[in-house]
This record gives sequence, C-alpha cells and structure tokens, in this order.
Amino acid sequence: MKNIFSINNFITSTAEQTVFKTTTTAVFFFLLQFTLAFNLLAQEKKEIKILSADELKMARVGNENAKMLKGNVKLQQDEVVLDCDSAVFYNDINAVDAFGHVHINQNETDIYSDSLKYNGDTKISILYGNVLLNNPQMQLTTNKLTYYLNEKKGIYTTGGKIVNAEKTLTSEIGYYYPETNMAYFRKEVKLVSTEYSLIADTLNFNTSTEISYFIGPTTIINKENTIICEKGFFDSKNDYSEFGKNTIMYNKEQILKTDSLQYNNKNGNGKTFKYFNWADTTSNILLQGIDANFYDKGNNLVATNNPLLIYIIDNDSLFVTGDTLKSITDTTTDITTFFCYYKVKFYKSNLQGKCDSLYFSYKDSIIRMFVNPAIWSDDNQLTGDTIFLYMKNQKIDKFEMFENAFMINQLKGDYFNQVKGKKITGFFINDELEKMNVDANAESVYFAEDSKKALIGANKAVGSEMDIHMINKEVNKIVFYKQPEATFYPIQKITPKEMMLKNFNWQPQYRPFNKEDIFER
Repeated sequence: MKNIFSINNFITSTAEQTVFKTTTTAVFFFLLQFTLAFNLLAQEKKEIKILSADELKMARVGNENAKMLKGNVKLQQDEVVLDCDSAVFYNDINAVDAFGHVHINQNETDIYSDSLKYNGDTKISILYGNVLLNNPQMQLTTNKLTYYLNEKKGIYTTGGKIVNAEKTLTSEIGYYYPETNMAYFRKEVKLVSTEYSLIADTLNFNTSTEISYFIGPTTIINKENTIICEKGFFDSKNDYSEFGKNTIMYNKEQILKTDSLQYNNKNGNGKTFKYFNWADTTSNILLQGIDANFYDKGNNLVATNNPLLIYIIDNDSLFVTGDTLKSITDTTTDITTFFCYYKVKFYKSNLQGKCDSLYFSYKDSIIRMFVNPAIWSDDNQLTGDTIFLYMKNQKIDKFEMFENAFMINQLKGDYFNQVKGKKITGFFINDELEKMNVDANAESVYFAEDSKKALIGANKAVGSEMDIHMINKEVNKIVFYKQPEATFYPIQKITPKEMMLKNFNWQPQYRPFNKEDIFER
C-alpha cells in the first residue's frame, strides 16, 4: 500500500509540474510577444530630434513638460525637417508648436507658414497664417492647412489658391490625396487658364490624368463658347469634354441645350446623344432632335433621328423635317445655309409641302425644293420638277415652279380646276396667294358654277402665257396674253377624268395638316 501510495504521489506531482511548466512557457511567450509589439510600436513613433537652437529652457506648459527653443530652431523626424524662429517642444508627447518663419521640408515638398502645430506620432501638422506649399506639381497658398506628412495629404477649409503650370484654381475648401492623385474642391471653385475659365460648386481633379470632374452648377468660358451644365468632365491633356444634365452651350450667334454632349475643344466638334434644342439667334431658326453632330466650333451641324427645323416667319412657325438636317455657316461671310434631305416634309398654317431634299440660304433667302416637290396653299396643290420659295422681310413673298409645273384645285368630288405650264410663278400678299403667272405652254381647265354653286360646265384653254387672279382664295379671273385656243364643255357632256390634263397627279395623302403629320413619312 505504501508503494502504491508513493507511486500515486509521484504521478500526481509529475502532472502538476508539467502543467506548471506549460503555463509558465505560455506566459513567457505572451510577455515576449507583448514586449516585441511594444518595441515595434515605439520604433514606429520615432521621436522628434532637436538639431539646433540658440536658446533652450525647460518649462511647464499646461500639464506637459516642455523645452522652450528660440533662435535658428531646427528639428527633424525621419526625412522631415522643421525650421522656425521659436518652438515649444513637448518631449513626452512627441509634439511641437512652432512660430515665426516656419518651414517644413519633406523630400520635394516645402511648406511655409507663420505658425504650426505638429504631432510627431501621427505626423499631422496644422499650419496657420500665410501658408505656402510648394512641390513639383503645384503651389498652394491658404491661411490654414492641415497636412498629413505620411500620406502627403493636405486639407484647407478657409479658402485656398493652387497654381499648376498655366492654371490657377481657387476654392473655399480643398482636399488632396496623393495616393489616388485626386484633389477635391468645394464652394466657389474657380479654375482659370490661358485657354478657358471654369466656375463650379464642386470640382474633382486628377493630377495624373489632368481630368477635371465637375458636379453641380458649372460655367466654362473659352474664346468661342460659354458652357453651362450640372455634371461632366474635362480632359485637359486631350482637350476633350463631356457634359450632362441641363447643358447649355452658346456664343454670340448660336445656343445649344441638351442633357448629353461630347465636345472636342481642339477642333470644335461635338455630339449629342439625348434631346437637343439648337437656335441661331440671328436668324429666328431653331433645330431640335435627339442625335446631332457639331463641327468647326458649332458653325456646322448635322442632325438625324427625326430632326426638326423651326423657322419663325410671318409671326408664325414653319416646321421642317427629314431624315437629315444640316446647318453650315461660312465663317468668312457669316452666311448660314440649311440642308434637309430624304423624305422632307414641312408645315406652316397656310403653307405645307414635301420633297426629297431642300436647302435654304440667308444669302438669297430662297427655299429650294428638289425631286418630286409639292406644296399646298389653301385648296391648291402645286407641283413641278423644282420649286423655289422666296422669303422677304421674314415672309413668303412668291414661289416659282420649274418644268412640268402643275396647279390643282379640288372643286367638288373628282372635279378639279387645273393649270399647267413650263413655269408657274405665284405671288403672295399678306400671306395669301393673290396671283399666278403661267409662262410657256400654258394650259388650264376651270369649271363654271351657277348662282347656287352648281357646276354647269368646264372651260379648257391652251395658250402661251396666262395670269390667274385670286380673291378670297378663289380664282377671280384668268387673263391670256395671246389669244388662246379655248373650248367650253357642258357639264352633262364630260366626265371628271376627261377634264384631267396630262400628268395630273393629285396627292392629298402626302399633305400634312399639322406639325405632327410631318413625321409620318
């Protein structure tokens, strides 16, 4: 029993020793790790060193022990060197208050100010009064700057100015993050260069790519244009911009409104991707659409996707559309010409038309219509191989129809008054067709009515030239310059088809009756 007892005591004692040794080892390693961590932390928080000072005094400032330094003070922490006239060095908390001709040098960055608060553990400095920061990328001036020396990040909130090459930027608030090459500016931001000036509420700038991102109301002014928008960016390296919501671009002659615009500042070319509204302020002409390209600083424009030209004339509006609309301005003469082609239609309250292509120039104020053109005025349809509409004092003055000119007026049912010739010229007075002249190969068919407006017959005439006079939109009289060959046919002895002149082509299906109809092509 004793031996058994002794063995058990031995076993128990050995186990307790093993547990003790294991616990002791764990505590030792924990203490070792804590000590190493503490030492590493102490190494990271490197102390500020005093390199020089004319005077040094020990003092108590608040609850901290301090060294009062005066005259030619120079301090250093790693690569950061601080010069000043005087300083209070808080050795226990590794901090400095510096005064007079403060200068921080960190590699290629120099910062100057009237005073400074510096924390050596966080390497955060707050500089006050006449702050100037210089580095190879820029020069910053402000009255207060918080500067993070580890990240080389600067923040000002009391107004600042940055000069970078040929650009100067001012703002109330500024942040610079070198790790991402981004600078952020807020409130009363103004950027001025030799090429343009920018005023914005918010501007973000990438110092590497030299791209400026603007948010909120922004105005950009250059030699050719003024641009107002609420969102966009400007790539100064490539001279390229994109503008978003509520964009307005204008110069002395033209104004563009859109929600999406790409613009190349080098050649003045741009493109819209959303609804746009363009106006020539000197000519009472508007262009609307979705897709448009601008060339030569806005002097030339090409619009597609249901574009609409609006020409304000006669205290009314002429609406024109086609597959493509072009506006071209000759910069030497400042004369603008408009082109519209393929499936062209136009609408005005007293004049409508269609053709395959047309163009209008302010040089002569003539609207030229080509390829199967037709116009409608009141109850008259007018066609020809080519039609010219002449504008005078912002009104339609006359029209000319060349080759196979044909006028048709629907009287009743299938009965039509008709005039044709080699050329027909019509004259407007007070926006109404008053007179037409048929020159060469003149032919006409006119139906006569009794007092009750019942048809009694048709007069068919052939001559060399004739004038047709109209009152209240109806034919009043026809005058032949030479004796015509004329025949009167009683209504009982003719059919409508027999009275139709050669190449008769009535086209009511193409006539637009309102501005919405012109888009049905």
